[in-house]
Amino acid sequence: MHGRDVDLALKLVELVLALPPTSVKNETTFSAMKLIKHKRRGKMSTDTLNDLVAIHLEAPSIALFNPDDAIMEWMVCSLYFYYLFILTINISVGAYDIVQYIILQLFYLLF
Repeated sequence: MHGRDVDLALKLVELVLALPPTSVKNETTFSAMKLIKHKRRGKMSTDTLNDLVAIHLEAPSIALFNPDDAIMEWMVCSLYFYYLFILTINISVGAYDIVQYIILQLFYLLF
């Protein structure tokens, strides 16, 4: 019986040590949730609320956000799909060569 008491005491100590020393993270989460969900957003689903709170808590601040990577990716994808579109339509060989030249020049400018 004595060994079982020690095991239970060790489990209790593990549980106590697993608890956070402060409730700051919980308070921050509830504060973010309160800012996101208000009277005008009363019908928001739980999944949407969870996603928005996670973004609010985990995303870098807007002051630190650098949109250059996203803009570059958008431009490359747009040019690629435009190039595929040009390939699918019937255009004369001369126009095709000009469009291909322009797209290649844009790729060189981007990279």
